[in-house]
Amino acid sequence: MRLQIFSHRKEYYPRMKAFIDTLDAEWDRDQVVLDLLTAIVFFNPNRPKLNYREIVKLQQYIYMYLLQRYLLLKHQSESEAQQKFCKFMDNLNELEALGDIKRKEKFWCHYLRFV
Repeated sequence: MRLQIFSHRKEYYPRMKAFIDTLDAEWDRDQVVLDLLTAIVFFNPNRPKLNYREIVKLQQYIYMYLLQRYLLLKHQSESEAQQKFCKFMDNLNELEALGDIKRKEKFWCHYLRFV
């Protein structure tokens, strides 16, 4: 993806570039990692208007645990697996922050159109 499409957004572009630069190659190469990360994002207990927040949170923890176990089996090193897991969680947190920025921009663009 060409990052120049985000260059006119002063806050978004540098954060998006930094996010893409810090992604581990494992995101692309390992379908199991990608599937588990997708499940972790999907079961986000912080979503608005969620009825069963605790159940969703538990489900997210289950997928996080499965990712940790998978990384441990794959890398055969607890420290390397934990390091990878922490990096993945940092990436997901940054991805959520980027989504928040995008939603705020969309809100303001929509709001300014009617003012």
